[in-house]
Amino acid sequence: MRRFRVGSILGFAIFFVACLSSIAFTQSPNLETLSPDQLKSLVIKFQRSGCYGNCPQYQLTIYGDGRVEYRGIKDVRHVGGGKGTIAAADVNSILAAFAKANFMAIGDNVSEEKCNCAYCTDLPTVVTEITVGGTTHTVQHYLGCGCTTKELRELESVIDRLVKSDQWTGDVSKSGPMGMTCFNRGKSN
Repeated sequence: MRRFRVGSILGFAIFFVACLSSIAFTQSPNLETLSPDQLKSLVIKFQRSGCYGNCPQYQLTIYGDGRVEYRGIKDVRHVGGGKGTIAAADVNSILAAFAKANFMAIGDNVSEEKCNCAYCTDLPTVVTEITVGGTTHTVQHYLGCGCTTKELRELESVIDRLVKSDQWTGDVSKSGPMGMTCFNRGKSN
């Protein structure tokens, strides 16, 4: 009987320590105060999809050292690859926008499939992903989903503005869907 108790206590202790270790390991980094090593590992991927219309389709990859890679897909001035750089202050401003949006805590309820509130058809999706020190978080934001926060939309705008996406995409202010239908997917009160 005593052996069973000691074994149970020891087993519980090992389980408890393992749980604490996994919590510490998977904890999200503070995006506003990255160490130099974390900054070296920083990779931000940003992609705008097409829509039922002429929405610009392109991908950006931003590295912690300020390097930017662009790939234009469709409905942009430059289809194909491009490279650029942004200042360290701009990288930090983008990270501050991630922190302000509480990006690491955003779930998948803003994707087209999971949206359960105000919903409009035929709009593009913005996929934003950040990787820091082995931790990756991705958000698929369907622009027709009303469940999103103002801060997430601001983050997407900050990335485009500071990377100067328009140097490759051209003026896309008049681009967009040909039309849309809006309705509420959520539960009625």
